[in-house]
Amino acid sequence: MTEEKTPFDNTPEQINTFKETIIPKLADLGVTKLTVHYSGSGDEGFIDSIEFEPDGVVVPSELKEQISDLADEFLYAEHGSWGDGDGATGTIVIDPIKGKIVNEHGWYFTDVNYETKEF
Repeated sequence: MTEEKTPFDNTPEQINTFKETIIPKLADLGVTKLTVHYSGSGDEGFIDSIEFEPDGVVVPSELKEQISDLADEFLYAEHGSWGDGDGATGTIVIDPIKGKIVNEHGWYFTDVNYETKEF
């Protein structure tokens, strides 16, 4: 007898940690939206910024550091070496009220359009 898989079986562990640990803390602080911006290329990728809504909500620096570290771990688990080569950019948006996490990820790439003319 085989065990049935649910859609959550392939969820990266970092997403589960966000849902179980970070989202409740954000909700307790009154955060209605968290956006993590990231980008990278060459051989480096960075968390560029973390924004909290509503404006003026106070988030402890320790929690900000946990979010940054967890986001970085998630990006590597989900997208591999996303900062290598042409790199990538994107956001991780967390809605603590609905418990939703959305990752919008875009890969940078170099394109070449060749023309050949014979004379």
